[in-house]
Amino acid sequence: MKLFQALKLKNKLVGEISNVKSLILRNNSIAEGEKTYYNSKELFDKLKQHISDLTNLKVAINKANINIQQTIYDLGETKSMLDFIKSLTTVEGKVNSRRGFSETIEQIFIVGINELEKNNIASKYQTSLDQLQDKIDIYNHTTDCDIDETKFLINIK
Repeated sequence: MKLFQALKLKNKLVGEISNVKSLILRNNSIAEGEKTYYNSKELFDKLKQHISDLTNLKVAINKANINIQQTIYDLGETKSMLDFIKSLTTVEGKVNSRRGFSETIEQIFIVGINELEKNNIASKYQTSLDQLQDKIDIYNHTTDCDIDETKFLINIK
């Protein structure tokens, strides 16, 4: 199984775990005589197996990611910096602000990084982000993840 497939399976397992938890919560305590299609004890056993499968899958993904870990961390920090620079206020010059119902005050704002600089910085971070993501995508599609997914409960029919 390629790493990108393992990552898809991980997301599928996370969704299934959430679904099973929801079923248990809705069906564990029902009014006497109320019809239910689910057995909470059986669902709980299924939940435990899914969690075990997910843990094993995460370990295999972690092992497969060892050679690209630096890039994964760089991607996360680049995303964080891009979000930060996009949130930067670039208001400058005279601005009239209201204080209360009747009072208006004039303030003069100066900026360290103006809007043009902000957009240029954001563009550079976006380019870096795209390059890092491309590198990770190629790695994910060419790297094997050493796990037998056929033994996972979610794949057993």
